[in-house]
Amino acid sequence: MTSFLEHVGTFSLVGFAALSLLMWYFVWKWADPSVRLPLIFYCGFYSVTTLIGATLIGLSDGKCLEPLAWGLDFQVLRDVNNVRYWCLLFMPMIVPPALVIGLARSRIIESAVRNAAGRLNASPSQLGFLTIYCLWAGYCLGKLYITGQIGTIFKWHSHRGDYVSMILQRTEMAGMLGSVFFGLIYITLPMLSFYSLYCSVKEPGFAWKAIFCFSAFTTAIISLSLMQKGPVLLFFVFIGIGLVELKVIHPRSLAIFGLGLVFLLTFLQRFMAENWSYEQTFNLIVFRMAHSYPYYLNIYPDMLPFFGLDLGLHLIGMGEIASDNNVVFDYMYPACDWVQGAAPGPAHVRAYGQGGLPFAMVTLMLIGLGIKMAGVLRRYIAGPLSFSLYMASLVCLYFLTQTSAREAVLSCYGICWAMPGIVPLWLLSKPARRAAIRTPARTALPASPKRQVMTLRAAMNPPRKTPA
Repeated sequence: MTSFLEHVGTFSLVGFAALSLLMWYFVWKWADPSVRLPLIFYCGFYSVTTLIGATLIGLSDGKCLEPLAWGLDFQVLRDVNNVRYWCLLFMPMIVPPALVIGLARSRIIESAVRNAAGRLNASPSQLGFLTIYCLWAGYCLGKLYITGQIGTIFKWHSHRGDYVSMILQRTEMAGMLGSVFFGLIYITLPMLSFYSLYCSVKEPGFAWKAIFCFSAFTTAIISLSLMQKGPVLLFFVFIGIGLVELKVIHPRSLAIFGLGLVFLLTFLQRFMAENWSYEQTFNLIVFRMAHSYPYYLNIYPDMLPFFGLDLGLHLIGMGEIASDNNVVFDYMYPACDWVQGAAPGPAHVRAYGQGGLPFAMVTLMLIGLGIKMAGVLRRYIAGPLSFSLYMASLVCLYFLTQTSAREAVLSCYGICWAMPGIVPLWLLSKPARRAAIRTPARTALPASPKRQVMTLRAAMNPPRKTPA
């Protein structure tokens, strides 16, 4: 009995891993094929950024974090190999797939998404797109100029090896530029670039290809001005996914694309820290999210009560914004007093810190619903607007593996910021669509004399009836 209790954590790991594999077998057998890619996308990002690293942490009792020398306080990590640890870790691989299977025959979701996608079926307009894109890009560039941050992109090399100065620069920019600026950078401008990507593939001629290159280059340059690597790398990742969805490149090409992004990440990291290696890049990818996971489970509710549900009520003046990630960061880095950091965590982990396992399960069920809707939208893509909205939904699924559900929807990197791009483009295309609908049908012209003769001849010589 004692031996079994000593290995209950390992047995739980094996059991939940086997259940995950079984659930994915049922997904491949019963689920709608159009939902597979969004589901693979969500679970894939979660696996790379949290599941793999947290599994290594659990199997080593946290000792694999010590060689990283990230300044963590390991006294908080008391138990990282129990049933609760493995249950919460593997639930994203079980609950959303199960919900996708359960909603496979849902007509309500199918009808609602199909009708919404049909309303976004508009003809692309080069002038309208350039007007909207230059408006928002000009706002971002103007904001950088007014706040004196227009030359920030050239500070990457000057801050090389000075991590503290780099973080302080980001913190200063966040306070000066505001959430509107970051919402446009994180979501709106990339979403508009996906619009031009669709047009560059589907529309003939060179114009849309040039427009896409312009928008992609401008978006990348403005993103680099944030002194952050993540937005730029994420933008290129989604361009690759968009090319796969448009059947420009084969899905296997994403492996080469991913290796190129690892090289780019290593290259950018060497501007921040000298002698940066590819091994450190691997640790950064695998443990950047995962290293905070065991702290959430050891702090809540053993050391602190659950923080409270984050329902976004602070946006209407009711309550305060949830800061459970700030609390966890303070426990992780007690010696860090020069900046207030935030411990990253997937949506269901943040939900656990706020309301325990029940709230985490509800969050995962909502994520499964979002995956189902994204899959249905993928099937009814009929133009650049519906394609860009679909890509924005994939971006939302990515952020659900990085932050809370409320922030993935309503914050400066929430899917709500796709609307400043979609709505103006839809309005600009609406008059042309109405004009086409109101065009009266052509009246039939009277038959020509030749037609009348032929008709009379046909009447005088009716076709012979063959006997049955």
